[in-house]
Amino acid sequence: MNSGSCDHSDAREIVYLLEVPRRQRVVLDVDARFDSVLYVRKDDCADESAEVECNDDSPTGGRNKSHIERVLEPGKYFVFVDGYNQESGGYKLTVSVADVVALSDACRRAPLLGSGAPVTGTTEGAANDAEASCGGGRGARLAVALRPRVAGARPSGRALG
Repeated sequence: MNSGSCDHSDAREIVYLLEVPRRQRVVLDVDARFDSVLYVRKDDCADESAEVECNDDSPTGGRNKSHIERVLEPGKYFVFVDGYNQESGGYKLTVSVADVVALSDACRRAPLLGSGAPVTGTTEGAANDAEASCGGGRGARLAVALRPRVAGARPSGRALG
């Protein structure tokens, strides 16, 4: 009766309710005996536009595994285990949940950037706790006002990409 945005399905699905009481990282893994499809909807089980994530084939597990890892805000979610096309069969669904620092707290603790001070870092091993509005491979631009280095020069904006 339902299908996710990542693949059309005429197979039967099972729906689970997942209640997220506070901002949490949720990991859903399906290990199936068929080509599985996994998708999640928020608040309205029957509304296809309420989908927040969909995965057909896990990048590390192949066609019989589906994987979703996402930070979810508090609320009611519906987790669908479905089959590709008309496939069905047995599966194991594993759910892992971990608390995530509130984004407002992470922003409050953010280090101050200073003019002329080089900053180095790495995102390896870091959590993906926020999403940008410019995702999907599109670049972002940051406009920075530069102070003049010569007396009498005017400040200018320079875009960094």
